[in-house]
Amino acid sequence: MKRALVFLVVGACGASGTRAPQVTQPIVGGGVDNALAELLEGRFGSARTESERALAANHADARAAAVHAITVFQETMHELITTLLRVGDEARDGFDHAAVRAALEATDRGLATVDADLVMVVADRGFSLDLCLACIKHDWNRNGRVDDRDARLFQIEIDDKGEELPDNDPRRKPTFRFDVGDAHWARAMVSFGRAVIHLALAYKWTELDKALASIFGPAPLMRIPLDDKTHIARARDLI
Repeated sequence: MKRALVFLVVGACGASGTRAPQVTQPIVGGGVDNALAELLEGRFGSARTESERALAANHADARAAAVHAITVFQETMHELITTLLRVGDEARDGFDHAAVRAALEATDRGLATVDADLVMVVADRGFSLDLCLACIKHDWNRNGRVDDRDARLFQIEIDDKGEELPDNDPRRKPTFRFDVGDAHWARAMVSFGRAVIHLALAYKWTELDKALASIFGPAPLMRIPLDDKTHIARARDLI
């Protein structure tokens, strides 16, 4: 479960809290602790900058590469979701297919960067990173503020007996230790995600505009044709 959490948590736009995770590994490169502090405050851009500084000082810093992967993933998925929501809101007689295609291509490039970071992580067999996901302060529900829903999103609310944990119970905000096995799992998840993107890019989706034109009528017959089979081959390779 912990292997999925760190990528699911940043794929949206984790919660507020004051207890920072206990980092037991030695700090290498001088900037990893700063990057983690920025990450906990929900400042993903600053965390990315700090992780890049650490990597500039030590290109083999697996912990800095892991933080960089998290921040790039968050930024990449945030941009994709933002574009898709905008295209959906602005659709009248048809979708902005060029914008969607450009967004998918940018997402693939971003995930390729994430994978390159994870390659660095798996090269360090002794890698570990302690991270309290529920301590990240961020506007996950995109309503313009960090509210109670954001604060509770990644908390553990029920104990092993099925009873609700009190609000001030520290068990609500556990610190997870991610290791090299989690990095391998994350690489697989990223590869499957990129494969889905290439499958989408392989087809021509303009037929979907028919659905907008007949939203209050009978469902139209739609044929989604293959547009570029090289994307199919790329998806196969990624899988």
